[in-house]
Amino acid sequence: MIKRSSSIPRIRAELAEETAQAFKQALKLRDHREAQLANDKHCRGVGLCETCDKYERLVAIVNTALDVRPWQLSPVDVVDGPPPPMWSAVEQADWNRARDLHVALAKAAGMEPLKKALITDACRGQVNVRWVERHGEIPDGPSVGQPFRLMPFQRDIIREIYADPAYWTAVATVAGKRPPQRPGRGGDGSSVP
Repeated sequence: MIKRSSSIPRIRAELAEETAQAFKQALKLRDHREAQLANDKHCRGVGLCETCDKYERLVAIVNTALDVRPWQLSPVDVVDGPPPPMWSAVEQADWNRARDLHVALAKAAGMEPLKKALITDACRGQVNVRWVERHGEIPDGPSVGQPFRLMPFQRDIIREIYADPAYWTAVATVAGKRPPQRPGRGGDGSSVP
């Protein structure tokens, strides 16, 4: 039995350059796509915006070449830094796996790995919104097979369901603002009669 010394999947030689270049190009477009996910008014999104479509195609090339599964973080979605401290041990391990791939791809592309994360990278709600729009397809009707694009209120619902109070408290602290209060809750989190 041969033991592997690394958990990073091997990239076929003929795909290595294509994968590294797709990774490099995707990182250049990432801010645009993340801005669209955070604010629906930024652009029209997947299926309607050429930049968003190109970004998701590049991420698909990287993920396919590295055998990244839909439930795993993509190396494009992380930076060379520690995982968010409020995440579970399993989520942190997934971040570390994706970070190792990020560093290896950056090296193959002849660039420095990203060190600065986006503020939305630590938000599980944003990760889930990204997942739905990346992997979801319309199941039936005239638009069958087209990318599933969430409406703004659906994004808000997902962010609320998966919101981590520690994340939003940290964001509010950095921004110098009070954290937003949940409807029907008092300042201490108790129900308001």
